[in-house]
Amino acid sequence: IFPEDVDIRIPSEPNTSCPSKLEKKFEEYYKKFKKTGVDQNVRIQELKDFRNPCMYEKMISHLGIDEIGTNFPQELYDPHWWGKESYYEE
Repeated sequence: IFPEDVDIRIPSEPNTSCPSKLEKKFEEYYKKFKKTGVDQNVRIQELKDFRNPCMYEKMISHLGIDEIGTNFPQELYDPHWWGKESYYEE
């Protein structure tokens, strides 16, 4: 499937810690989920605006989100290396 000179590996775990502010936010969401049983993902998906595919595309465009992006440096993993035939939708 891949050329012989292509070395594909999953990058190792980052050696930096998560920013404390972000970690605290996830802890708060988790505590709220455990207390109320309300899953934020389900709640968002139930919103009328979220179910509107046109709205989703507008949000992606407006916020400049790269749907196949990654937090890894490009030299470790480049999701744009894969051709469109590598994705389910294609």
